[in-house]
Amino acid sequence: MRELTALLLADDRPGHYHLSDGVIAAARRVRPVEVVRVAVRRRWSSRILALLSNAGAPPALLLRAAYGLDPSAIPRADLIVSAGVETLAANIAAARLTGAANIYNGSLRWFRPENLRLVLTSYATHGDRPRHVMVLKPSALGAGPLASEGARLAPGAVPERMGLLLGGDSGECRFADGEWEKLLGFVEASHEALGVRWTVSNSRRTPAAVSDAFAALADMAAGAVAAFVDVRVAGPGTLGRVLEHAQAVVCTDDSSTMVSECVSVRLAVLGARPVRAEFTPEEQGYRGFLAENGWYRSIAIAELTPERLVADLAGIRPLEEDPLDRLAGILRERLPELFDV
Repeated sequence: MRELTALLLADDRPGHYHLSDGVIAAARRVRPVEVVRVAVRRRWSSRILALLSNAGAPPALLLRAAYGLDPSAIPRADLIVSAGVETLAANIAAARLTGAANIYNGSLRWFRPENLRLVLTSYATHGDRPRHVMVLKPSALGAGPLASEGARLAPGAVPERMGLLLGGDSGECRFADGEWEKLLGFVEASHEALGVRWTVSNSRRTPAAVSDAFAALADMAAGAVAAFVDVRVAGPGTLGRVLEHAQAVVCTDDSSTMVSECVSVRLAVLGARPVRAEFTPEEQGYRGFLAENGWYRSIAIAELTPERLVADLAGIRPLEEDPLDRLAGILRERLPELFDV
């Protein structure tokens, strides 16, 4: 079987290019794929780029002027994949230049859907738009539960090992100092009351003082934090190291992509929400979709206690279906010339 060449256009946001990694992982369920990654950085506003792209501006001109990319350096590819509006005009231009089928994960805003072969959305209100399909946000970690089946948390059981993913201020969430202190105290209290040990990771948005406080806990032998995976040292791509031994996970609610990645590995996911949280209707709808399916719950950070942790985890039922299998089926259906093999 011939190996496909996929051009992955990536901005500098891990949450975006991890979505593209998830699409590639689904494609590899069907046939071999070689990936060529190209970093892109938009120079012009997305509204201007949408006007030009929709009007049929020469793709070579858009790549050169709006992204500083040499069109002759764009490799021939069978498939182009990207996520995040920073990449969208480049995705469309590269597809026009090479004739490759293109997939985009996210909201099109002012761009026309006919410029894409497939648009993956996580918003139910977008699912019936032309060329759109609603999916769980793709994650390469969705290849299967990282914890062995024997280690998965039984309903109502007290976890021995949990993951904690720390985000930070975003467009929809703002964390008070006291809420970070509450999270730190909750980790210690759950260890004292229940014996839970935690593997913790931060993000680029996590305040340095918060990261330092959790790192200090990890230095305490046999303490609440068994390991602290610090992205300031390790760089992106640390999620697997956090979840590989976890029976369940607590995740700050500032990133639905981070929440989705945890859901995809088929663990119980509890969101920790700051007081200052205001989601767009689309984001609120997506989180409602996760909660209604029983995969995830969200509670206020102020309400986190060891007792509440056990009670809420008992009401969560991890995802049973492998989301990458479903996405692979969508690729077969929507791009039969590449995947109906």
